[in-house]
Amino acid sequence: MNKIVFIYCIILLFCACTSIKNIGYTDYEQSIDLVYPVKNGLPVIDLSINNKKYYAIYDTRSQQNVICKSILNEIGIENVGDQTNITIPQIILSNGIILYNKNFYITETYDSVAKILFGLSMFNEYNVLVSYKQDKIFFYNSGKIPIFLNSWVPIEVAYPEYGLYTYGRVEGSQKTYLFCLSTGMTVFGGIFKRHYNIVLNTSLPIVTYFKHTITIGGKKYKNSYFFNSLSEISNDDKEKHDLNNTTIDIILGYEFFKKHDIFIDINNMKFYIGKP
Repeated sequence: MNKIVFIYCIILLFCACTSIKNIGYTDYEQSIDLVYPVKNGLPVIDLSINNKKYYAIYDTRSQQNVICKSILNEIGIENVGDQTNITIPQIILSNGIILYNKNFYITETYDSVAKILFGLSMFNEYNVLVSYKQDKIFFYNSGKIPIFLNSWVPIEVAYPEYGLYTYGRVEGSQKTYLFCLSTGMTVFGGIFKRHYNIVLNTSLPIVTYFKHTITIGGKKYKNSYFFNSLSEISNDDKEKHDLNNTTIDIILGYEFFKKHDIFIDINNMKFYIGKP
């Protein structure tokens, strides 16, 4: 059995590099409000709560923010009892920006990667450019829509109340499947020692470790590598990361984002896929 390394941050439901100026973002670049790095395939945001330093993973799979119960004790919030949600009065980001009164789902368990998850709702006053080609994510004031999107593929979000979901097709099948784009999920390993997108509907005509063509928004995307062997992931990990969720057919993670920049218009719940 090939060793699989599972990297994931959600606890609910979870070519050469090109500079921004070279792909036509020049004018829009001047309006960047926040920039955060992508480390080890995950968008990382440094922050502090009550003078305690932490980091969160930004994931587009969920609208909801998540915090581990152990952190609440560390920041002086005790006796939460059976509460499932809590409002954090103030979060200070590493660049000094302060977020006020953000709601979190409380969890007892957490992934080893992070104890705090930021969902799409955390930055609902911004638009987001996810550029794994540059190992960065960029946040812009929501009123700023760049002209370079004219050449990108616009896609409606299927279930905006949940996260970045859309419908598409898989080469070799005429059926429509539910895709989820998750900046916080990847499987690494296998016979080629690389990252893979994850197939949850194992009946799909997709061979593990090999590349396939998918269609999203009427456009084909070739050479996407997939992992279609959930039996190689422990039951604990499948339950912990909601991989038994039969609603989602495919999760597009790091392997897809590394090839395609994604722009998210959060208020209008549309997203755009850039060229490889």
